Amino acid sequence: MRLTLRTLLAYLEDGLPAEDAKRIGRMIARSAGARRVVRRVRKVVRRRRLIAVKPDSDSRRGMDANDMAEYLDNVLAEDKIDRVERRCLKHDALLAEAAACHQILSRVLGEAPTFNVEARRKAYAAVGVISEAPTNTPAVGSKTSGVESTASTNGHASVSDLPIPTFALPESRAGRAALVSLVALLFVALGVVLWRGLEPASIIVADAKKEPVAQPAGGTETAPAAAANPAKATADSAKEIAVLVDRNKTPQLVVAAAPTSAPTASAPTPATANNDAAAKATSEVNRRKPPPPPKPEAKREENNTRVSKPIAVKAAEYTSPNGVLCRLKSTGPERLQTGGAIMTGDVLANLDGSRSRLSIGPNKLDLVDAAKLKVRLAAEPAFEPQRGRFVFLSMEKGTFRLGVGPDDVVIQFTQPNSVVTLEYLPQAIVGGTETPAAILVNAVSQDIQLEQRERKLSLARGSLVDVAVGRGFGTPRPENAPVWLTGSQLSAADLKAADKLAEHNAIPFGTQGVAAALQGRVGDRVRDVRRMALRALAALEVYPAVVEALSDVRFPDNRAATVALLRPVVLTDPAGTAAVRQALLQSLPAAEADLVLRLLRGYTKQEFANGAVGRQLLESLDSESLIIRELAIRDLRELTGRDFGYSPTEPAARRASAIKQVESYLRERR
Repeated sequence: MRLTLRTLLAYLEDGLPAEDAKRIGRMIARSAGARRVVRRVRKVVRRRRLIAVKPDSDSRRGMDANDMAEYLDNVLAEDKIDRVERRCLKHDALLAEAAACHQILSRVLGEAPTFNVEARRKAYAAVGVISEAPTNTPAVGSKTSGVESTASTNGHASVSDLPIPTFALPESRAGRAALVSLVALLFVALGVVLWRGLEPASIIVADAKKEPVAQPAGGTETAPAAAANPAKATADSAKEIAVLVDRNKTPQLVVAAAPTSAPTASAPTPATANNDAAAKATSEVNRRKPPPPPKPEAKREENNTRVSKPIAVKAAEYTSPNGVLCRLKSTGPERLQTGGAIMTGDVLANLDGSRSRLSIGPNKLDLVDAAKLKVRLAAEPAFEPQRGRFVFLSMEKGTFRLGVGPDDVVIQFTQPNSVVTLEYLPQAIVGGTETPAAILVNAVSQDIQLEQRERKLSLARGSLVDVAVGRGFGTPRPENAPVWLTGSQLSAADLKAADKLAEHNAIPFGTQGVAAALQGRVGDRVRDVRRMALRALAALEVYPAVVEALSDVRFPDNRAATVALLRPVVLTDPAGTAAVRQALLQSLPAAEADLVLRLLRGYTKQEFANGAVGRQLLESLDSESLIIRELAIRDLRELTGRDFGYSPTEPAARRASAIKQVESYLRERR
């Protein structure tokens, strides 16, 4: 396969098969000119205010839009391809047009189209186009010059030169009337359901009509029929019982009111018989009645309270053209492109040698070198530094919410063009005393106000204060502007290696291949590039690739760099320590993985005075795992200042003499 501009664009959009992509990648790696074209393509696509070439300009002489379309569709004549590519490589506007159109086509045509058949049929019917059979149209790029169409039937005019699929005739009036009736019935049913749901509790009476009982003038009730037939009186009294139905459909018995009268000595009155029968029926039903279920209103309220979550909103925009900023996701790191949205809940990681800028309204926030930032998911976005250094520039008066542990610190800017630097200090143990994590706030150009939990602090220009997690403000002190305010604290060699890492396109955009590309550079021939690749993997928290470098036999410097990267993680970051342990479990048993973590933490002089630590290190020197041997000799060298001629990569026979020297040394120290 030839390396042309079109194949280069397809390679950049991942549109080539795997074998062709590898072949083109090797060609690009060997050709400096191809690498320059790749950088130029990515640069012109992201350029803003790039003026389009006019159709009649000299840049398009002998070339029109059809030529560009046929070139992108791979149907342009061979004698015109060279002319189109030369024009594109000569003019940035034409190169941007070709690259952007190729990118859009590769993304759109690579997805399955979704459409509504009924909507498309109605759209064609609205303009009077209906076809029994699909018309014949050539594929894009074919040499067929004309299009044959079939005549439509049912009184419709024949249509040609239109790719119309087969559709049925319009539906009849009866079908439309049935559809309208069905919709009306659905609305009526919905209204009934809503009315029944909002209807208050009702009383359903078994027998609504009851003849009144006549009473004599003397006040004594006479009921010869009831006295003669007490069973009938009891049956009639049962009809006086009302059933109360509430919204939960739970029946409850209610005794209807009956007229009272003075009882006689000869026979029970109907009111007494009615009340006795009603009382028996009520007690029997209440005994058999199940307990009422909980109210659905309260249950719905609990569910709404449990599932309510804040919604992610846009908090900032990534506007740096040359930075290397990644969004950390469960599926892997994703490198952001210029103009990408930063949402609440995102966790961002910047790489060494890079300076990435976020636009927060009119204000700017720079992430310097290997910085890590979390955007809290809250009503008002708060930016929580979790590693590294930051520079905030307030272009106008306003506030900035800074996350410090579980709390928020509101920084009030009373003057425009105010500059504040932020530096994250991890948790540490100094002299047996635990120091909490803190953020150093330095007012560089203007006075600022800080507020936390109704505590306020005025910080003068040129002053610095530490805001500790769970402790609040410290004591302000004068401090000069840091050297990384406008640059980087890395050495010249590290900056050169970082530029070389990005120059070779080792960190692609998107989620595909970021970690794999960096892991491939761990085996680079240049030592500084290998070290910067490992630092990038650690910053992106790709710990499996970092742990794998601990057993690198080819490059001992990779093992040393990995130990230096992982030791701060296991000392200050519990979540990172758990991730490192999971990576170790992929190649080591649980006991050995825990031992590696202990060796990574290291030992103090007081701990080494204990004989158990010395015996543990001595046993680790003879371990079958290269990782354990490497860490054991490093800890022993830090404690004693000697290496005893031990090399972890040598065979066991050669390591035996050095282990004997270590054993003799430990015996003499007792």
